[in-house]
Amino acid sequence: MEFSGNVCNWGISIDESNYYKYKYDEKEILRSIKVKIMRNGKEFYSFVVNDFDYGLVKARKLLFEIQEHPISFSSINYENEIIGRKIYFDKMPCIIGSYTVGNDRVIIKPDLSCMKMEGWHKNLDGYFEGEESIPEDLFASSINWFRD
Repeated sequence: MEFSGNVCNWGISIDESNYYKYKYDEKEILRSIKVKIMRNGKEFYSFVVNDFDYGLVKARKLLFEIQEHPISFSSINYENEIIGRKIYFDKMPCIIGSYTVGNDRVIIKPDLSCMKMEGWHKNLDGYFEGEESIPEDLFASSINWFRD
C-alpha cells in the first residue's frame, strides 16, 4: 500500500491562564500563555509568553526550525542523534552529554579531547564557574550543530 501520510504529526497547543503577583507591596493579576509544540500528541517543547499572537508566531517559526534542523526530529529515536553529538557551544568544541524528551534542554560538556577544562572555565565568563557541564535550550543560537 502506498503511504502518503505524515511520518510524524506536529501540532500546537496553547493554554492561557491568569496568575496573582505580589511584589514590593504591589498586587496584580497577570496573564500567562503556555505554548506547547506537540509531537505525535505528546508535548515536545514548550515556552511561556505574555501575548497570544506572539506565542502563535513563535510556535510557527519553531515548527519551521524543527523541519530544517540537522537533527531529524521526525525519526523514532531522534534523541540518539542528540546524545553524544559533537557541537560547538559559543565556538568551543563540546559534546551533548544528555537530553530528556520533553525537557527542552540539553546538557553540554566540554570536549576534553580538543580542549582542557581550564579553557572551558575561562570561556564561560564566570557564570558557570567550576561547572563541568551546563544546561542549554535545545534550540539556542549558542549551539552550532555542525561539527566533525
